[in-house]
Order: sequence, then C-alpha cells, then structure tokens
Amino acid sequence: LSQQQLESAASENNRDDIKKILHKLKGTAGISGLYKLAQDSGNWEKKIDNLKNLTSMQKELKTDIAIALDIMKGLLN
Repeated sequence: LSQQQLESAASENNRDDIKKILHKLKGTAGISGLYKLAQDSGNWEKKIDNLKNLTSMQKELKTDIAIALDIMKGLLN
C-alpha cells in the first residue's frame, strides 16, 4: 500500500479503490499504533461516497502519512 496508489485512485476518481486503500490504511495504521492516521483514514472511508472534491482528503492523508513515516524512521534509528 502506498501513497502513490491513493493518489492514482483519486486522480481517476475511483471511489471503490479509494475505499479499499483507506480500509487497509486504517487497519495497518491501527495495528502499528499510528492512531491519528487510522482515525483519519476511517473517517475518510465513511465520507468518501459523499465527497465532491478529493483534495482535502488527499492533503490530510498525505500529511498523516508523512508524520507516520517520520515516526517509524525514528523508531528504527
């Protein structure tokens, strides 16, 4: 699962793929202890069908993913 997959699905406005990606991201983040990312992914998963514009979702999750990656890198060092 990658940020690129989410961006690709969003650029194609493929709501089914976006929901699948968000669901996987929510679960993976939750198991990893990345609770903000898990919560935000879950919130977007619930709202995706009613969104007209995906920009706010992409922006928030891009930030959350970057923070999560920094946390994980910090744990490895």
